[in-house]
Amino acid sequence: MALNKRSQRKSGIDDDMFNILMVIMIALIIVVTITAVYLVIIGTTPPADESDNNVSTSVGDYPFKTEISVTVPQSDDDTKLIDKDDVSSEFMTLIDVTDGKVIASRKSSEVMYPASMTKVMTLIVIVENLKSEAELEQVLTISHEYNGNSGYGFKVGEKLTVEDLLYAAILQSDGVACLALAEHIAGSETEFVKLMNAKATEMGLKNTLFQNCTGLHHVYHYTTCNDMAAIMAYAMKNPLCAKVLTAIKYNPSDNFRKGEGCTFWHTLLHNRLADKAIQPNSAEIVGGKTGLTEKDSSGYCVVAYAKGKDGHYYVSVTAKAEGWDANISDVIYVFNTYVE
Repeated sequence: MALNKRSQRKSGIDDDMFNILMVIMIALIIVVTITAVYLVIIGTTPPADESDNNVSTSVGDYPFKTEISVTVPQSDDDTKLIDKDDVSSEFMTLIDVTDGKVIASRKSSEVMYPASMTKVMTLIVIVENLKSEAELEQVLTISHEYNGNSGYGFKVGEKLTVEDLLYAAILQSDGVACLALAEHIAGSETEFVKLMNAKATEMGLKNTLFQNCTGLHHVYHYTTCNDMAAIMAYAMKNPLCAKVLTAIKYNPSDNFRKGEGCTFWHTLLHNRLADKAIQPNSAEIVGGKTGLTEKDSSGYCVVAYAKGKDGHYYVSVTAKAEGWDANISDVIYVFNTYVE
């Protein structure tokens, strides 16, 4: 009887061990099976196709995307204050791009509405998301009705190249051109604005937020003079952006109105400066962008890029002036007063 009991105890131990081993083996089989199924799934599922939603997040090749670094200027105690009695603009800044310093300012770190100066950031995002130089010749069809937001007056169904629309957006301040390009790049204006705000964050702009690609007034569509100056300085370091921003005129391709000899004229360089033979004494304004929504929002505003006689490069931003003549006078004043 004693032997039988010992045999039973030994048999019981073996049964317990057997049960434990079975549990471990089953668990291992389950883990191996799940892992195998997972590997099969990821191995046969194609990667997400960005073209499915027409949202582009990649960056184009040189010269459209270059390594650009711009320091956002910050006003300090050494900055000269522009007296309100001397100017019409409520918000102003003048920075030395070469030294990265604010020379003179007035409320330059306070939030203001940029109106069509917005289009400088729009230009940056479009250019940096082009895939190749050949894409500039791609023909797009205008799909938006003219609603007072087209500097040239494009009509639905008209065809222009990407390059044509870039110049129309900046020189003619054409909002319809911006919308056509935004949809081409990101599928919709909403998705494109996400790229604009991502770019602002990447650039270190802490007081800038966009709601559209055209500059139409929105209470949460804002920037500061110092941020806007940084955006302009950044754009002028990109070869294609600089080429567009400094062109006095541009003749669109034959795709547009059958080559009728249409010309896009720069609203700042031609209409406000060259046409009136105006330039500062201390510098030459070589690029920029005008802006206007309403007097009680953005007012009349201009971001101007200039080369000084001292060899330095400068950016001025003047916003919420009472009229074009007053605004341009402010631009000339800050250059003549604060650039030696």
